[in-house]
Amino acid sequence: MLEEVLAVDSGNVHALVLLSAVLVADGQTDAALTAAERAVEADGRDPLAHIALGWAHLRRDDAQAAFASANEALLLNRRSVDALAIRGAALSALGSHRAAVETFAEVERTDPTFLDRNQQFARYVSASQAVHSVGLVEFNP
Repeated sequence: MLEEVLAVDSGNVHALVLLSAVLVADGQTDAALTAAERAVEADGRDPLAHIALGWAHLRRDDAQAAFASANEALLLNRRSVDALAIRGAALSALGSHRAAVETFAEVERTDPTFLDRNQQFARYVSASQAVHSVGLVEFNP
């Protein structure tokens, strides 16, 4: 279905975002990144495009790029729980655990069930909470 939509309108942001999500879920992170980049090129003002790009970067272990994409999405929609969660995961991956814990707390305040519904963030949350609780030195991007 997505291929049909994109055959008619190759710049359909929502189809590209969905395609990126499907490809990430299938482990095709390079193709997912390409679809997300196309979504941002099609409409750089759509926060969902930046969220898809951030998630693709995160799944490709490029936390710095994921952090930048999440921040861009938050500039466009400062209440985006998805962008906050990606930002928190990127901060965790970058070793900025205090900021990650604070960001995940903001996610919980904004949408108390988000992290329960989105278990892909669980490892980032638990890693940051564990490191932060013992007070290890951390990186601040």
